[in-house]
Amino acid sequence: ERGSLDLTIYRSQYKEFTVVPIGSCEAVIRAVASFRRNSALHWLRVDGLVDADHREAKEIAYLGTLGVLVLPVAEVENLLLLPAIFLALAEALSCPDPRGELAKLTTDVMSEAAANLDLVSARYMARALDNRLKRVEVDAKDLATLETSYQKELGDIDPAAIFSEFKATLGGRIHAADLPAILQLYDCKGLLARAAIRLGLGGQRP
Repeated sequence: ERGSLDLTIYRSQYKEFTVVPIGSCEAVIRAVASFRRNSALHWLRVDGLVDADHREAKEIAYLGTLGVLVLPVAEVENLLLLPAIFLALAEALSCPDPRGELAKLTTDVMSEAAANLDLVSARYMARALDNRLKRVEVDAKDLATLETSYQKELGDIDPAAIFSEFKATLGGRIHAADLPAILQLYDCKGLLARAAIRLGLGGQRP
């Protein structure tokens, strides 16, 4: 949206583009795909950029074919927590110990992600379930084939397995203290406030 952090970041980095806020990720995808399908009607080169938003590798690859790229973080705000970017900000703001603050930020994120592991896994499962249900294709020749096809498609979806697999993946990244990998999966806008504190912008550093 206009006035969003996304717009500020993208305009500062993509000076060769006219950055246009479209709205939701789905709106961006639809707009880019539509413009590219109708290239004979205009002279514009159109590209899109969306949050990782728990997207699977297949979906990311498919979006790439549409001209839509996916951020390496679940939420755009978390770009500012990526180690190289955080260190650059810390140095620009004359923080006395940038690497020490990065280590503390990493610990902060690990603690918060661990405390919310089940919640984030449930959110992922709900979103993955919704995406998979949207892709269900049911053969509807008659009622019998419709019911058989419907049951087969739903039988291939296992919410418990989706939840457990994601929880194990995120848990492993927390255990490894892999900050970039966690930021790719952990969909929490509140982490920006933790970074601000570590940069001396949001209250007293603990």
